[in-house]
Amino acid sequence: CAAEKKLDPRITYSRTGPASFVNEFGKVVLVGDNAPRFDHDLTTRECKGLLIEEARTNTIASSSAQPQSAGTGWVQNGAVITTNAATAPDGTNTASLVSDNSANQIHYNYFSQSLTAGTNHTLTAYLKEPDTNSIRYVRVTLHNCGAKVFDLQNGTIHNAGNNARVVGDTTITPVGNGWFRIKITYTVEPGGSGNAYFIPSNGTTTQYAGTGKGFLIWGVQLEAGDFETSFIPTNGSAVTREADLVKVDGEEFTEFYNPVESTVVCEFDSSNWLTNNNNAYERIWSINNGSESDVIEMFKENTVNNAIRYRVRDGNANVLGAANISYGTNTTPKMAFSLKLNDGAAAVDGTISGTTDTNVPMPTVDRLILGNDDISSQNSLNGHIRRFIYYPVKLPDSQVVTLTS
Repeated sequence: CAAEKKLDPRITYSRTGPASFVNEFGKVVLVGDNAPRFDHDLTTRECKGLLIEEARTNTIASSSAQPQSAGTGWVQNGAVITTNAATAPDGTNTASLVSDNSANQIHYNYFSQSLTAGTNHTLTAYLKEPDTNSIRYVRVTLHNCGAKVFDLQNGTIHNAGNNARVVGDTTITPVGNGWFRIKITYTVEPGGSGNAYFIPSNGTTTQYAGTGKGFLIWGVQLEAGDFETSFIPTNGSAVTREADLVKVDGEEFTEFYNPVESTVVCEFDSSNWLTNNNNAYERIWSINNGSESDVIEMFKENTVNNAIRYRVRDGNANVLGAANISYGTNTTPKMAFSLKLNDGAAAVDGTISGTTDTNVPMPTVDRLILGNDDISSQNSLNGHIRRFIYYPVKLPDSQVVTLTS
């Protein structure tokens, strides 16, 4: 529950690999295996709910810019790196300062790696203008793919160079204490170069006589995918954060689940869902038998923005649902699905969107999963569960409307 920021003791949460979330003070908190993450909005500091994400790998060997050394992948040309130069978004003194040297040239700090040509990758990094001797503009150039200039005072973005291979939205998001998290999604060029250059700019050009000014950088991340996920810390090698798995099964499931009738009420945060961000039907919740044969669930529609679906499968056949339900511009929709033999109803935000009173059996199921279906690794929510309530009865339609209003 988002309000209490804790899980019911019957719920088992698991995840391997280092991960992060934003706490109520706007600080990036780094956590290890099996630590649930209750994420917060960067502006309002409101709890968005339990963060659930698919598996991702940060391929940047050192996620903060480090001096050139074996294994880090970072190279400087006309730039000077000062490590541990300022307080990073996680509250530690680990942000690095990238300064220009005195030469009249392009001053840059970049990482080099090979990627699979034609794949989409998303680059993110935390950038900040220092209090003194500061560079306001940072140009991020992706090898043969495009370039963007980020204004670290106004939080704006300017085009630079050919951006034909940049896909989706490029963003700059304030995260507190003068820091911004920037994002660029791009298609890797035919040669497969993964080089990305962080270049200080004086506002008009990147080639100039340096004066020892610079910008702060921390938390660089490059991941295969059409959208960004939460920061994955690295220290010398690429790191994978496995998918979050939140489930109730075994005796715990048998004790609370009623195989005759049920009602589920759920509220989720969709503010970081992108239009058509992948080809999967991201599960909000699923009650199933470990396969697609017997299922009761609600999930994101993958071809229509701001829409969800519900369905019941029995004996490998769809017996109810799989129609789109729009929740409009609401980023925290409330939904409910009530079901018993030959009687079902679905509601979103106080409106009944689907009912039936014929030909619906109750599937044979043995587990509940939040934000996934425990079947396919591609079906992770990549979002937040704010609230989940289970009733061992089929509530009347009027009550379902009230609970989702």
